[in-house]
Amino acid sequence: NFVGILKYLNGREIVTTSLVCKAWLSVSRLPSLWERLDSTSGLTNKSRKLNMTNFLKVMARPQFSNLKHLEMSHHAMQLSKGSIGKLSKLLPHLESYAHNGVWGTGHKLKDETLLQLVQSFPKLTSLRNIEMWHITNQGIVQMAAISPNLLDLKINGSLLYLADNTLLQIADCCKNLHHFAYATCRWGYNRDRDTLTGVGVV
Repeated sequence: NFVGILKYLNGREIVTTSLVCKAWLSVSRLPSLWERLDSTSGLTNKSRKLNMTNFLKVMARPQFSNLKHLEMSHHAMQLSKGSIGKLSKLLPHLESYAHNGVWGTGHKLKDETLLQLVQSFPKLTSLRNIEMWHITNQGIVQMAAISPNLLDLKINGSLLYLADNTLLQIADCCKNLHHFAYATCRWGYNRDRDTLTGVGVV
């Protein structure tokens, strides 16, 4: 059927299809067609006007009520305790959150914000590209302790670095983890501060 065909299209293509007529526009707004939102499926910020306030207004549309995968790549949309609380009410089925952006322009999450993120979205199984600008090893450990259902985790070491004990704690708390990645950037890399030996990798 027509809905089945639309499921093969990405968000941008669905929006283009919706311009044909009012009937197609109505179908294009079905929540079942909008389980993923990222840069390839329509989440763009070319006008530089998509701040968090405007983004929350977009997420309040009924078509996004079943959103499961969200990837943001704009530094203008900074997560805060307030925005996380509002998003959790708008996106109760979210399973995957990621931030993709240029090194140094990502969300400057702090420990308490990261903890609220995983607490507010209990269905999260994937958390990717979490930058350690202001997140400490203690914050990562606390996050892992309350996220036993995580299957996928990627951490970026920006200014702070993972410790061996943090790896051990992640492995102990997230026993169902299928994929783990830890990346550092050559820019600003400080070998003396990076004490990770890999002993926590088993």
